[in-house]
Amino acid sequence: MLSLIKRQAKTLKKLANLKLSKAQESIARSYQCADFHELQQIIQYHPDDDRLNGAGLCPDAYPGTADGWKKTVSTQAAFFADALNKGLNEANNLTAQIHGFDHANAIHYLTAEDLVLQSWSELDSELEDTLSGSIAETNALGYMIDDWEIIDVDHDYDAKECIVFLSVSYSGEQDPDRMWCGTTFYLKLKCRFIFEDGEWKLNDIELTDQSSDFDDTPEELFDFEESLPEYPVMTIADIENVMKKAPELTHFGFGSHRSDINSLDEYLSRIKKDKQSLLDAVDECNQALRFLVHTTPIKSFNYSFTSYGLKHEAERYLECVDGIDNPYVANGALICAAIHFGYKCKPANNRGNPNVVFNISTKSPVLKWLSVTNHHMFPPSGKAQKDMRELEDQLQIADVHRKSTVQQSLPNTEITF
Repeated sequence: MLSLIKRQAKTLKKLANLKLSKAQESIARSYQCADFHELQQIIQYHPDDDRLNGAGLCPDAYPGTADGWKKTVSTQAAFFADALNKGLNEANNLTAQIHGFDHANAIHYLTAEDLVLQSWSELDSELEDTLSGSIAETNALGYMIDDWEIIDVDHDYDAKECIVFLSVSYSGEQDPDRMWCGTTFYLKLKCRFIFEDGEWKLNDIELTDQSSDFDDTPEELFDFEESLPEYPVMTIADIENVMKKAPELTHFGFGSHRSDINSLDEYLSRIKKDKQSLLDAVDECNQALRFLVHTTPIKSFNYSFTSYGLKHEAERYLECVDGIDNPYVANGALICAAIHFGYKCKPANNRGNPNVVFNISTKSPVLKWLSVTNHHMFPPSGKAQKDMRELEDQLQIADVHRKSTVQQSLPNTEITF
């Protein structure tokens, strides 16, 4: 790190026509240190000091945090603008060049979150192997990462390693006849990434801590209020506000259907038509809200389902709600309602895909209920049946629809609750 800082000082000396001692002092003060000696002491004895969060920013930087990089760049640019009497744009470019970039718009960085996301399938597969014995003792299937958070990031510059410490919720779908046996492992992971052949790769995973919810009660799993929820209502103005935030959003999703399109003018015409369809879809957006009010936000994006999959889940739920004549919800209407409801979204995979993913938990009450009803042939019995009925009451699912749904799966059998 010290050699990198010294190189930054030499670059500043050349670019700003300063003496080396003056350049070193300026670099130190841009990192909020009193002088270059203090900066050297921090690097040697306190390398985890927050003031050094973005010091390693360069084209070949080790993964850090986006907030750390951005804070460093903005702090240094503000200092250079004042201390060296430069305009803000000039100071931004100077800061970028000090860190090895051609100009401010060329700054790019790899974050620890990027490392986790690009190794997502490996991480999920490794957890499945590591926890196979514990999973076999549960009454749930289809385990996957439901929520995760980066706790800390550490670097070994000599070994070209980046260590990412994660807190992970690893959840499965519960057996409908044993609804309250627990479904989630709470894990602490130490993920070691190595820089090899010009890229970062996941090398190994160490499980440092493990707990579960297997002793939880239904009340702990579902923290419902005693009263039924008051459903929010969207207006055309609300839809317009969402479309201002997401200009590419249409009734179809992000963009429009590209089949049978022979020119750009045809595509733009379809976009215009689909945007108007979304403005006309007030009922669909409000029906999507009826579904979304029973979902739970998490900190990270959930790649278990896309907006298109969720729109089908919403329709399944709405079919069982009394008073809903037409449960149809378009992909774009669900996305619009979710953004209005406060959820974050990002493209499901590549740009051009009309679908997005949200920060919605797989453990959301309505998704748990839909998972149970999707897999059962017979209604659960005993306490599980009582718990399920209580959950359905909270979801305002009409008994007549629930009863007819079960009878449709078993047409020659009379089912009563």
